[in-house]
Amino acid sequence: MVTDGVGFTDTAAASFINESVTKLDEQRLAGLQDFQQQQSFRNPILQQEKSRLEAKYGSDHPLVLKIATRLGMQEQVNTGLNQEISKASVKNVPFDTTSWRIQGKVYDSGNKPVQGFTVFFGDNAGNWNSFTANSCTDETGYYSLTVDLNMMKRLKKAALFLCVSDKNKKLVYPGQDAYQPVSGAIEYKDILLGDGLCAVPPSSEKKFILFGITILKWKTN
Repeated sequence: MVTDGVGFTDTAAASFINESVTKLDEQRLAGLQDFQQQQSFRNPILQQEKSRLEAKYGSDHPLVLKIATRLGMQEQVNTGLNQEISKASVKNVPFDTTSWRIQGKVYDSGNKPVQGFTVFFGDNAGNWNSFTANSCTDETGYYSLTVDLNMMKRLKKAALFLCVSDKNKKLVYPGQDAYQPVSGAIEYKDILLGDGLCAVPPSSEKKFILFGITILKWKTN
C-alpha cells in the first residue's frame, strides 16, 4: 500500500480526485445548460425582429443582414455549446490509477452522434492492434477505451492511433493523431467523421501469388 505521507493511499487519492472532478463537471454542466436556456429565449426574438424588418425594408437592408449574420454565428455557437454540454454530461467511471483512458463522442458530418460504430486503437494505416480494447458507440455517440498497465507493457511505448469503423467494418476515420498512454490520465477526444475520410480498411491478410494464382494466405495479427 502506497501513501502520500499524510495518510492517503493511491486509491483514496484517486477517488478524491475523481469526486472533485465530477463535482466540477456538474457545476460546469449547470452553467452551460443555464446559458443554453438563455439562448433559447433570445434566438426567437432575433428571428421575429429579422422577419419584421424584412417585411418593412426588404431582405437586403443592412439591419436585416446584420441580424442574419448574428443568427448564423449563433447557430455555430449552439453547435459548440451542445457538444460542450455533451462532454460535461459524461460521468468519470473510476478506474485503476495505473491505467490510461480516452473517451469522447463520435459525430457524423452533420454534427449528429452516431450509434453502433466501433472505435479502436490501430496503427497509422488503420490496422487494429488486436490485443488492445475497442468500444461500440451508444445512442449518444459515446465511446470509452482503457489501456491497463499490462497492456502498456506489451505496447512497449508504441504510439496508438484512434480509428473508427462503421457497422459494415469499413474504416471511416483512419488514425490521425498519435497517443501515448500515461498511467492515471483520462483524455477526451470528440471525433467528427468528414465526408472525405471514408476508405476501405487496409487488410492485414498477406498473400503469396504465383502466375496469377493465390497459393497461400495468412494473417499478420
